[in-house]
Amino acid sequence: MNLDNFLVRPHRRHVEVSGGDFAAWHRIGDDAAHALSEDVLGLPSDYWPEGEDKGEEAKRFDLIAYRLQLAALDGGSDYTRLRVQVQELAEDLLGKTNIPTVRDQADLLEAVTDDAWWQNVTVPMLEHVRRRVRGLAHLVDAPAARKIVYTDIAEDHGDLTEVELKGLPVGTDEERFKQKARAYLQSHRKQEAVRKLRENEQVTAEDLATLEEVFLTEGVASAEDLEQKRAADGGLGVFLRRIGGLEQAAAQEAFSGFIADHDLSADQIDLVGLMVRYVAANGLIGIRDLYEHSLFSSRGIIDNYFTDDEIDALEVVFRTLRSRAVPDAGLAA
Repeated sequence: MNLDNFLVRPHRRHVEVSGGDFAAWHRIGDDAAHALSEDVLGLPSDYWPEGEDKGEEAKRFDLIAYRLQLAALDGGSDYTRLRVQVQELAEDLLGKTNIPTVRDQADLLEAVTDDAWWQNVTVPMLEHVRRRVRGLAHLVDAPAARKIVYTDIAEDHGDLTEVELKGLPVGTDEERFKQKARAYLQSHRKQEAVRKLRENEQVTAEDLATLEEVFLTEGVASAEDLEQKRAADGGLGVFLRRIGGLEQAAAQEAFSGFIADHDLSADQIDLVGLMVRYVAANGLIGIRDLYEHSLFSSRGIIDNYFTDDEIDALEVVFRTLRSRAVPDAGLAA
């Protein structure tokens, strides 16, 4: 506390005592404790940990992190929304691992993007994320870190004309659908179709039809949402696998044959471990990810670690993972 501050100055004696000999705190009495709580606790502080970012973005992230910790403690309704904000921020930063300070935190950022990390999250874990990530918040391009600019403009409207907007989806909200679908998958892990998707078992058309019916009934998705996903590459099954991820054991099992069939070096085993983590978090993986995603590209070119035959064998694993989420592909196989 700044002793020259006009609010602090009248309580200088208590401030100096409380900020002096640390051993005095071991023998503090009731009267002193009462004086501290009454006279010192509410005074303004100029303290800031040495070396920590004081910028607006860092402070904004602090606020999100503190609110998230409170929500984790008391079961606040804002928990899911705040968690998604932190995950989106981490995903944005993972695209900037060419920056050394971001690359240093890549493992933590990758873990935070994985829903499995949040299943047994504790307040100390959240505080650890706050301390390690707050200094990177100014690098984020996502809306959570953008500054708001207020503009007062007087508009003079002419005659209003109805305009048809072509090429835009009507009545759909991609992010809303993702969030609701992800929440359903997390809370209904034992539902047969969900279990198959998460445990890498072959889904059937009947499984996906059941999920579609539930989504419509419970308001998870609209008919337009589902129609759009059915027409997309891989269909609804691939979409749900991507947002729901895969059980860790199922992800490990998917690569077990590859590991058993090849005499892998320590570096190769380490990279396969990263692939397992990626699949557990993202449900699927492709050869392109090995070259473009920061989790792998930060280690160098994948060709320096695996032969062409080994990469071909990995692609078989990747395609098998995908085929289990597509009814027709699975039946054809």
